[in-house]
Amino acid sequence: MTNKPTTVAVAEQMLARFERDRSALVEQRSALAKKRSAAAYDAHAGDAAAVKLLERLIQDDGELQAKIVSVDDALNEARRRLEQARAAEARQRDCDKAKALRGQLARFTAAGRDCDAALNQLLAGSAVMRDALTQINRLGCSHPSHAQLDSLGALALRTALSATAWNRYFERTAPGERKTFAALVAAWATMVERQIQQRLPGDEEAA
Repeated sequence: MTNKPTTVAVAEQMLARFERDRSALVEQRSALAKKRSAAAYDAHAGDAAAVKLLERLIQDDGELQAKIVSVDDALNEARRRLEQARAAEARQRDCDKAKALRGQLARFTAAGRDCDAALNQLLAGSAVMRDALTQINRLGCSHPSHAQLDSLGALALRTALSATAWNRYFERTAPGERKTFAALVAAWATMVERQIQQRLPGDEEAA
C-alpha cells in the first residue's frame, strides 16, 4: 500500500472525520460502561441472565476499545499526512514565488540596462547639442548661448531626474520652472530659423 499525495483540504477533512468517529466510539463505550456496571452487580449477585449479558458487554467493550485504538492509529496517520500536505503546499508556494522572482529579476536587469542605454544616449546627445550650438554661434547666431543651454538644459535635466526613483537626491523644480529638451530646442529652432530666413536671398529662401 502506497501513500498517495493529498491536499491540505482533503487531509483536514479526513482528520476531522476520524476525530468525529473517535468521539462517537468513546460515547458508546461510556454508555456501555454504565450497562456493564449494572450487569456486573446482578451477575455477581447470582443472576444467570446477567452473567450472559455481562459477558456480551465485556466482549462489546473490547471491540469498542479495539476500534478506538484503530481510530487513534488513523488519527496519527491523518495528522502526519496533513503535515506532509502542508509542507508540500508550502514548497509549491515557494516554488511559485521563485519563478515569479526570476521574472522580476529579468525585468530589473533589463531596466538597469535600459537606464545605462538612456544615460549613454543622454551623454551622446548632450555632446552633440553642445558642439552644434558652438557651430551655430560661430555661424553668426548668438542665441541660444551656451549659458542658456547650461541653465535651461539643467532645468530640463532636473525636471526629468526629479521624476525618477532617485528623485530625493535631486533638487526639485517648481511647476513653473519645469522644462523639456524637446520644448527648448523647438523654441530655439524657431528663433534660429527666423534669422536664417532673414539672411537668405529670396530665391534660396523660397527653395
